[in-house]
Amino acid sequence: MSGVGIRRSWKSEGSPWYNFFDEFELSGLSRHEAEELIRNPVQGVFRFDDEAVERILNASDLKPYIIQKFCIHSVNHMIEDGRSTVTLADIVAVEALVLSDESVAPRIQVRPAEQPNA
Repeated sequence: MSGVGIRRSWKSEGSPWYNFFDEFELSGLSRHEAEELIRNPVQGVFRFDDEAVERILNASDLKPYIIQKFCIHSVNHMIEDGRSTVTLADIVAVEALVLSDESVAPRIQVRPAEQPNA
């Protein structure tokens, strides 16, 4: 899984670092490739039951980035419950977050402005 939130407004006089990269959208994978992307990275450690895999395949439009978002969020959900198998319930629990932009929004910590000494 790769990706970062990129700030599109730039306040510096220099060129933003991301100008050195080309952006392109990946097409969907085949069903076989998508299923391998779900199962293979966690093989031997965790597993996805068949219903969970089917839900991810249907909801992701076979797009690799969305598949990976489903996987990372559902594995985290499963671990929080102390299990080693991702179930359909895990996928359903994270589906709204995965399909929203909120799950990839940058996590910005805002510090309160420093108060001058009185």
